[in-house]
Amino acid sequence: MLDKNDMKMLREMMETTVKETVEATVQKAIEPLQQDICDLKEEVNGVKLHLENVTDRNISILAENHGYLVKKFNEAVEAAHNNHVNTVQTSYLIEHVANLENRMQAVEKNMAL
Repeated sequence: MLDKNDMKMLREMMETTVKETVEATVQKAIEPLQQDICDLKEEVNGVKLHLENVTDRNISILAENHGYLVKKFNEAVEAAHNNHVNTVQTSYLIEHVANLENRMQAVEKNMAL
């Protein structure tokens, strides 16, 4: 029959075995998670690099082009304004010339009489 010391020894051996088994099982479960974390870190770094290299550059290009387009738009607005002013002035001059022609015809009629 087993005495108290033998039982204690068996208990300790079982505890050690269970502990080692649990640790091994946990380690096996953790390893894929650690690999997944490493993969995610690499993917995040790739996204960061893409943002820095591609997206930031494209935003800069868009900003530069926006400035150029705003300048061109302002030039077009100024040209359209000048064109409108010229149209108004031309209309005024045409009306003024027509008025002068009418007055000249009236003067010529008066001189002919």
